[in-house]
Amino acid sequence: MKNIKNLFGLKINIRSTLRGMTVVFLLLLVARLIGMIKELIVAYRYGVSPIIDGYLFVFNNVFLISTISESVMVFVLVPLILRWRISRSSPRVIEFKGELLGVMAISSLGTALIFVVVIPYMIRWEVFGLTAEATEAALQAAWWLPYGLVPALLATVVFAWAVAHERHISSLGDALPAIGIVTAVLCLPQPSITPLIVGTLVGFLLRYLFLAWIDYKAGDYVWPRLRFRSELWREFLQGMSMMMVAQSILVLTNLVDTFFAIRLGEGALATYNYAYRLIAVPLSLLSISVSRVIISFFSKINHSSENVEQLMVFSWLVWWVLGIGGVIAGIGWLASEVVVRLIYERGAFTSEDTIVVTAVLRMLCLQFPVYMGWIVVFYWLASQLAYRTLFKASTLVLFTKILTAWVLSGFYGLAGLALSTTIMYLLGLGYTFMAAYISASTGGSNDRSS
Repeated sequence: MKNIKNLFGLKINIRSTLRGMTVVFLLLLVARLIGMIKELIVAYRYGVSPIIDGYLFVFNNVFLISTISESVMVFVLVPLILRWRISRSSPRVIEFKGELLGVMAISSLGTALIFVVVIPYMIRWEVFGLTAEATEAALQAAWWLPYGLVPALLATVVFAWAVAHERHISSLGDALPAIGIVTAVLCLPQPSITPLIVGTLVGFLLRYLFLAWIDYKAGDYVWPRLRFRSELWREFLQGMSMMMVAQSILVLTNLVDTFFAIRLGEGALATYNYAYRLIAVPLSLLSISVSRVIISFFSKINHSSENVEQLMVFSWLVWWVLGIGGVIAGIGWLASEVVVRLIYERGAFTSEDTIVVTAVLRMLCLQFPVYMGWIVVFYWLASQLAYRTLFKASTLVLFTKILTAWVLSGFYGLAGLALSTTIMYLLGLGYTFMAAYISASTGGSNDRSS
């Protein structure tokens, strides 16, 4: 009777999880549409001005750390928060949250000050090839943009708490940096970098305040505390260090495509980027909407159900996303040529270019099912704190990507390079699925960092 009740509860939770994925997908879609409007307005006002070159140079170098930090925070904090709340006590979690916010506030301010000193030296290096006007704009941005790291990094902590408690409205906060830039560009019409700087800083501050407001309304907000006493720090730092390295390794796989595409001759990198941009939006929408919901679901069932039930839910979700990904891949394959022609084929972009980009895009579409399956398994292992397995998996896919990209690009050009991504995720999926299956069958991960 107990097993029947548990299975019935799990089915309800699965339906709730699927609804959550749909809600997050729709909210992210709104955020991405607002981001596209921002790009159109900035392009209308600035065109391909050197001001944009200078702004993007500073922005990309400064805020990469916040992008990685948010991903790692979700990986590490969500399972930790739910495990301690379910098995131990909520006050200890709240105490740790205040201390983490305090440490993040100090460390983010220190990092910002370091960037204020270092970035101007980078701007002046001739190796980056910035023009005189771009250099001037970048130097202005370098004095102010790094301070946006303070609200941006504080937001990563509060956002992870929102994900852990399934406050899906938090995903709408992704649109606020874009709204800040749009507002500043429209209200400060002078053709300088100032509106971009003001809009970026205001946008990231708004996102943090929005997430803090959600936290406050839920009765879960706590002020930063400048101390280092919580017993959760040891577990957090173990997972944080391992996952930071793993995520950094995964970022390197994106650079592999750039390196091998350049070697394929003039125009090859541009062709690959045209195809990649088309698949990046739906791929990120689907993967983020799945990951932001599923990490808290997995963390809860790992502490509230028996092993056989965990294994059943895990296997069902893997096959479900593989099927959905397969359908999307098929639609993408059939619609590739039409999409490329509608979006790109005008001006200097000819019908011959459409054929080449379509071939690459079709190969990239094949990654949908395996990548989505990989996301589910990756977050299952994260919920069980199997950080060493995730680190090994990240290392494995990097070496797989380098090897397959080298071999396949040599034989099949850009299409082979695109196919190497699917093979990379396929091997990563196989490795992590076996590790997750063994973990679920034996009652949990024995692979936690220690």
